Amino acid sequence: MSQHGQVSCVDIDADLTTCGTRNTAAYGHSALPALADTPRIINGEQHGSRIFFTHSVPSGVVFHCWDVATDSACASWSTPRYNTTLTGKEDQRLTHFRYDALTNDPIAICVTNLDLDNNACYDFSGNGPTSIAGLSTAVAILDNTWAGDTFTWEGKRTFFAGGNSNKTGCWNWETASSCGTIDHARRSTLAPAPTAATVGASCGSRSRCSPSSTRSRRRSPNRTEPSCSTASTCSPTADCST
Repeated sequence: MSQHGQVSCVDIDADLTTCGTRNTAAYGHSALPALADTPRIINGEQHGSRIFFTHSVPSGVVFHCWDVATDSACASWSTPRYNTTLTGKEDQRLTHFRYDALTNDPIAICVTNLDLDNNACYDFSGNGPTSIAGLSTAVAILDNTWAGDTFTWEGKRTFFAGGNSNKTGCWNWETASSCGTIDHARRSTLAPAPTAATVGASCGSRSRCSPSSTRSRRRSPNRTEPSCSTASTCSPTADCST
């Protein structure tokens, strides 16, 4: 999908040869930048043969849908939806589906705006906008960071990556409430070697472990060899690659 509303494709059954470029319903929309303008942020979600796109521009978000089965705009989406409440910083908008609390099926395409703490959705027939009560408050802690991506598990929970906030927010569609925030260690921060936890450490990956590891191997009555375990701590000197 291009910044100005054209979709291109390649044929995966023909050595990725091009299958052309199409003008979507969003092509030529007054809110979208021209070919020579600065690129904008484009995201999307796919359900069946339909791909729902969102274009984030300074004045809001343009929603539209392309059906690869019919090679045309999705039914009821011949006209894009242009939402001007989703303004603010363009890199703080997360695109995701809304899910039914009982069936766990996707029912709407949404954008959650971290900058202004609001959200807007359009159902698959293009009706809307509607909003999700409580969601923006639940992920407000991710504010003032560039937005990462979203991942949904079985239509039950959606995880919102907060970019350089080093946090991930979670929303439970079945309870319509927050399922907490995950804090991640900052890559620019190094903990002291004796207390830094290792993730997925194993001798097969040549992890470096401390001699105080929870498992040890004795080669002689007076010598203890360091070995890896899930409770091992990092050390710059001990090597358990044997």
